[in-house]
Amino acid sequence: MNITPSRPRLVALVAACGLALGLNAQVATAQPDEGWRLDQPLDSTVDRIYSDVAATGGDNAWAVGMKRATGGTGAEIALTHYDGKAWTDAAPAPVSGPARLDVVAAAAPDDVWAAGSASGVAAADVRAHRAIPAGSSGASVVQHWDGKAWQAIERLTPAPGWQSFVSDIAAFGGNSVWLTGFDFQESTSSYEYRLEKWDGKAWQKVALPPGPNGKTATPWTIVGSGPEDITLSADVTEGKKAIPLVYHWDGRVWTVQEVPVPSDYPTGWIANRIAADAKGGVYAVGRPNEWNPSQNPGFVAHWDGKQWASVPASPFTEANATTVDNDGRLWTAGWADGKPHMQFVVWTGKEWQKDELPAEGTSRAEQSSVLAMAPVPGTKKLLAAGLFSSNDLKNTWGMLAAKGF
Repeated sequence: MNITPSRPRLVALVAACGLALGLNAQVATAQPDEGWRLDQPLDSTVDRIYSDVAATGGDNAWAVGMKRATGGTGAEIALTHYDGKAWTDAAPAPVSGPARLDVVAAAAPDDVWAAGSASGVAAADVRAHRAIPAGSSGASVVQHWDGKAWQAIERLTPAPGWQSFVSDIAAFGGNSVWLTGFDFQESTSSYEYRLEKWDGKAWQKVALPPGPNGKTATPWTIVGSGPEDITLSADVTEGKKAIPLVYHWDGRVWTVQEVPVPSDYPTGWIANRIAADAKGGVYAVGRPNEWNPSQNPGFVAHWDGKQWASVPASPFTEANATTVDNDGRLWTAGWADGKPHMQFVVWTGKEWQKDELPAEGTSRAEQSSVLAMAPVPGTKKLLAAGLFSSNDLKNTWGMLAAKGF
């Protein structure tokens, strides 16, 4: 595929926009009858973590992650399907050894893609240097649902001593499937990042135009409405300072914009979450470039296709999951005020409105985490995936929660 940068390159400058990002906002609480509910009963016999969820309609959704028998060892793929009435476990394509799926994208009921790690370790754990198995090496796991069965999709195996991980996957029908990921070498703590596109037969590496400082960009999250409308979050570094970027592909060329940030932070900022709205715009939700962000609040900015607008920062130092619902409202999930359980907030256009996780889970578990959210097309329903946990993650219950109908 021929990728050429736009001429001139589109760069949105913070100072010229005159934005004031990272503002504190009022937070209201939703009424109890508007709250979230468990969409799948908690299972005590199997430890689960749901990492992502995607839907094509009210009678078709998929959630992916990892599982193991309670008290057992090793990781197996967790894959479950919603048919409009209940969630039911499905059989993935066979894999050899431990494995997990971290991301899922659905272009149609018979065109669903999922990807993860052959080691059973999440990409986020690797970047944080947690739970890295000694000597792990191998290709990532990619699977495709054709309406009848899950099939393994081959990816190149990295060089000896390297392990492949997937950051995100997005499917827009036909051969327009995009994947971001990286290879990691534990012995040197080295990373090699990439953006890839499926051409119907194999994964092809895609080169992004350089960032505004001429440096190579690191790709992260992918959103969009179709093959000619794809938005990608990325960042480049200037010394030790990260600069957040948003790239857009219109089917012919890439354009790149620098995301406006609240201040000149020593380590810079990253737009670690983006979400597309129905009008062709995109929300960039970010945080300081730190593994354990300080109390400095994150930022939210909205691009409407012409200019950036500021949105008051959410109550969370870091948004763990972000999406836009079918009413066009921005949702994020994260921790606030040192509480052990995550909360949801939605931007109404005037304030952030808070929602709690289902009490059935928070009353049973010591901690919780929301790892993904997704709207259900054609409905008012919003799905959330993650986990409830106790005993320092020794026991985990896969969480699939829903709001609306």
